[in-house]
Amino acid sequence: MADWGMAVATVMDEEEAWTRLKEADASGQHFRLVVIDFLPHDPAPENFVRSIQDDPRLRDTAIICLTPLAEDLQQKTWKYPNKIRYVSKPVGGSVLLDCVVRSFFVLPNLVVDSKPLEVISSAEHAPRILVAEDNLINRLVISEMLSHAGITPTLVENGQQAIEQVQHSEFDVVLMDCQM
Repeated sequence: MADWGMAVATVMDEEEAWTRLKEADASGQHFRLVVIDFLPHDPAPENFVRSIQDDPRLRDTAIICLTPLAEDLQQKTWKYPNKIRYVSKPVGGSVLLDCVVRSFFVLPNLVVDSKPLEVISSAEHAPRILVAEDNLINRLVISEMLSHAGITPTLVENGQQAIEQVQHSEFDVVLMDCQM
């Protein structure tokens, strides 16, 4: 997560986590995201999630629960369920990044630029964009966003396919996952 430009604090247990959360609150540097590693059949993380949700100072904190494959915590009754995301372990980097991004989309006071996209009216003037993305959902989202601007991108699933496309076609822009 630090590689994504996020400030990361790692703790070993709930007590240390509470200490860091309180220190951050006192300094005005609130944590916007808490990632909790759930162990099989351990009730402590559930209690910690509930404590975060019950604290008015932390109510806007997004929570990502790293869960064992066998556990289904999504069925739990949480006070603010839209602030919690679940990822089954083991977690890949792009899956975690997707979850982090989605966590921030539900937070209040999110400022979104509401200016409409400038739509390109002629296909001959549209930029030629190659999108290399291994995550199907991300490819669909990127494609949909670009289509709203009148752009039909070329989509590939991996770096090798991107290299092959660049060798055979010209592109104005190549959008590529930094882990590709």
